[in-house]
Parts: sequence; C-alpha cells; structure tokens
Amino acid sequence: MSTKKVGDFLGMCVVWALCAVGTVVFAQMFWATASKSVDYYRAAQGTFGEPGTVGRGRDTGDTIDGLLDRRCRGSFLPVDGLVPVPVSIPGGCSADGDREARLVPGDTSGRISVDDPPAAITPGSGAWFRWAVYAVVDAVLTLLCAMVAFGPLASAVERLHQRRRPKVSLKKE
Repeated sequence: MSTKKVGDFLGMCVVWALCAVGTVVFAQMFWATASKSVDYYRAAQGTFGEPGTVGRGRDTGDTIDGLLDRRCRGSFLPVDGLVPVPVSIPGGCSADGDREARLVPGDTSGRISVDDPPAAITPGSGAWFRWAVYAVVDAVLTLLCAMVAFGPLASAVERLHQRRRPKVSLKKE
C-alpha cells in the first residue's frame, strides 16, 4: 500500500471516529436542550413548575445563560412562603417589582448537563424558544454526524446483502 493510501485510510478512520462520538454527544445535547425547551414552555403556560413570585433580579453582566441575552439572577419565593430559592431569570431582569413565576428545576437530563440553577419562568415568557432553536441545531448536527459515521457501515451491509440475494429476471426467454 502506498503512503498516500495509508494516509487517506487513517484520515477516514479519524473522521469516522469523530463523527461516531459526535453522534452520541450531539444526541445527548439534543435531549437536554429539547427537554429544557419543553419545560420552559410548559412553565410559561402555567402547567409546569412550582408557583410563586420572583423579584427584580440583578444583572450579572455575563452571557452564560445563552447567546441571546444576559444572565439575570434573582430570588424565587414559593407560594407556601418557605425558603427563598436563588434562581436564574431567563429573558433578562425587569425593572418591575415582584412578578408571578414558576420554578423550573435545573438541568438534570442526560449525561451531558451543566450546573444549571433553577429558573424562574414568568407567564408568557419566550425563553423556551431559544432552547428550541438550540435543539433543532443539535438535531441537525446529530443527523449529519450519524450519516457520516454510519453511512459506510450501512452501505457495506447493503452491498453484502445484494451479493447474497439471488438474481431474478423478469424477462421470459
């Protein structure tokens, strides 16, 4: 085998391995972002999470909560009035006083999760949409990696299956 063919083969092996790992990683990220989007949507509709109130919050100045808005931290007080819970407030800080909100627990889905604090979602919040966009991007990346990683395997199985299949002709002789 020439060195060019060996290099091409090794390069394809590296690409295949990266795409196989990428398929698993992006699939886990898809699950985490999609479940967060659904939880935020349900909380914005008032059907998920613990009801309570959230204060104005304070802007921390960083953008770790996402690419589209700045991180806002506040304190959530449950309806039962027990212990206030430190929360992230998606959608940014508000100049208003206390607002009605739903407490959504931090991300616990899948093996890939970050230390997300609980979030206070106000009624009608559009915070779920950002996570839905992330989920769509993760789904596309998962499919692309899967096609590259498992395409050659599927093609090889199909070729093997075609060799074993008896040749049938519809022409009468």
